[in-house]
Amino acid sequence: MLLLLCACDDHLFLPEGGEIAPGWCGVEPILNSSCALGGCHDAATATGGLDLETDALTALVGVESANYPGQTYVVDGDSATSLLYLKVAGTDAGSRMPLGSPLGATEIAAIQAWIDDGATGCEVAP
Repeated sequence: MLLLLCACDDHLFLPEGGEIAPGWCGVEPILNSSCALGGCHDAATATGGLDLETDALTALVGVESANYPGQTYVVDGDSATSLLYLKVAGTDAGSRMPLGSPLGATEIAAIQAWIDDGATGCEVAP
């Protein structure tokens, strides 16, 4: 099965009837198109000290936020306490992310499922 993704105006579009790949393989393109390539969390800007362009998985999982002391971006297995999920879902007291172009329900659900399933990276076949 081939999954085609297209980023346009900071939104992730799927082909008609398409699905987001499960796990990090589906979440990483969402974060790339909406957060890193959107100019806020790229390597050059790294707003709030968060660079999602260089190595997003390492920057997120188990890492405490510089702007929200005591809160971790991604707590593996627990989206309810993961700052990334709280920000994209709009359940955090701060601004909903990404600014100006919130993610759709399918994208938010993919991030939540990835976190709740343990927030692991993609397995690469040899």
